Amino acid sequence: MLNCRTKVLVCSPLLLLCAQSRGQLQPKDCAGAPVYTTESLAPNEADLAVNLGPSCQRMPHYLDQTIFTGTATRVVDSEGRALLNGECSRTLLQTVTIAVKQVFSGHLPQTLTFHAGDINGAYFTQKVTYLIIGDQKPDGTFVANSLVTKPVAEAEDDLAFLRSIPKRAPTAELFGGAFTTYPYPHDNVIPIADRRTEGLRLSVKGPAQIETTTGPDGQFKLTGLTPGHYTVQLETDTPTVTGRTQTVDVAPRGCAEINFYIVKPFPTKKSEKQH
Repeated sequence: MLNCRTKVLVCSPLLLLCAQSRGQLQPKDCAGAPVYTTESLAPNEADLAVNLGPSCQRMPHYLDQTIFTGTATRVVDSEGRALLNGECSRTLLQTVTIAVKQVFSGHLPQTLTFHAGDINGAYFTQKVTYLIIGDQKPDGTFVANSLVTKPVAEAEDDLAFLRSIPKRAPTAELFGGAFTTYPYPHDNVIPIADRRTEGLRLSVKGPAQIETTTGPDGQFKLTGLTPGHYTVQLETDTPTVTGRTQTVDVAPRGCAEINFYIVKPFPTKKSEKQH
């Protein structure tokens, strides 16, 4: 996510700020500048976990923020200042002007101007259209969320879900499956669907109490559920990579994908034929 456009001298290892190599700065040069630490710039683990699921699982977590599409009509790069771990650093500051197109949440003018770049890890390119998610502050400024702001070309599933919300019932959905995988570490750690996972029993507890089984493809799907906190347990004595029990919060009009990965023994190599 770090996108420094100059030779780097000091950078956050996670995201955001970096200093240019030319010209050492003094503390006085950062008078009134934002103050950051490496820890404060670290992505929130809960936010990262949310963004691993499908759109119907991720997007409901952001519906209380401002969500819209818009084209960057003007992007001005300039040099900013920030205190990173007590050191005064030069940073890339972008002033972005967006022509707002479709608003899903929040109230926006037709044109919105805000700051981005190293100050929040969100970077924009002129003439590109984005799905933008962020917060409008009490003073009227807007801050883009770099974890979920992306070009619309990379946000087809997110946009499809957002546009479907008015037609969605305020219920919830659980789906997923039981797959087999070789124990970690192994060259092949990608889960492999296996028909032998058919008929595995799943116990679902929460606002609804349900017993179900995996189908011929090893998958299950439950619709029309009451939103809330659910616990899903796979009824098997076979070791699993993810554990036999998983919990999840499902928002109204949202979903949650829950997968179980059953450990499969390493394949044994056939001995070479003797000549």
